[in-house]
Amino acid sequence: YELDAVNGNETNPGTSDQPWKTIVYAEEHAKNGSTVYLKTGNYGEVHITQQSPRRASWSDALTFTPDEGASPVIEKLFFEADTTASTVDRYLTFDGLTFKYPDKNNADIAVNTDVITSESDSYLKFLNCIVTSTLGVDGEGHYWEQKSIQDAMQFGRPGYGGINNITVDNCVIHDAAQCGIRFKGITSGNIQITNNRIYRDGHAGIKVEGACRNEILIK
Repeated sequence: YELDAVNGNETNPGTSDQPWKTIVYAEEHAKNGSTVYLKTGNYGEVHITQQSPRRASWSDALTFTPDEGASPVIEKLFFEADTTASTVDRYLTFDGLTFKYPDKNNADIAVNTDVITSESDSYLKFLNCIVTSTLGVDGEGHYWEQKSIQDAMQFGRPGYGGINNITVDNCVIHDAAQCGIRFKGITSGNIQITNNRIYRDGHAGIKVEGACRNEILIK
C-alpha cells in the first residue's frame, strides 16, 4: 500500500498511482501482514484509537516505512488506551520514519505532551527512526520546559493495563525537556531498548517508573 499526505485520498485503493492519505486509515484498512509505504509529506498528528483492528501475531503485523527516496514526517503519534482491556496487542512496526514535533515558536505546550505516546499497548517496534522536537528557550537561551515537549517517547500510564513486547532499536532520539524514553505504569516483559543514540534530554535518556514485573533489556 502507498500513502501520500499531499495528494492521497481515502476513496482511493491505496496503490502507488492512487494512494491513501492518512496513517490512521491505512492502519484500519490495510490487510494483515502488509507494508505501507509513505511518500514525502507531513502526516501531522496521528491518533490510533482503541477501536482500531486487533492483530494476533507478528505475521499479521503492519509495517510503516518511507517509500524509496521519500522523506515523510509524522508530528506526533498517540495510541489511545483501551480501558476495557489489560493491554492492546497492536503488532505494528515503524521502520526508518522521522517523528518530529513541530517548532511552536516558543509558545506554551500542553503538559505531558510527548512525540510518541503509548498508554497500554504491546507488540510495537520502532526501528531505525528519528524521534525529536524543537526545544523552547527563554530569553537567556536556556531550555524552557513549558515550551518544550515532555518526553520523546513514553510507554505506559499509571492506572492502565501493562505494556509488553516493545522494541526500540537503532533510533536517534533527542531534544526533549525531560526524557528520551520513559516507561510508566506496569511493564510486564520483553522490552528491548537497543543500539539507540539518545541525547539532549533534560532529565534522563531512559527513565523507568512504576512497577517492572520483568527485566527491561537496555544496551
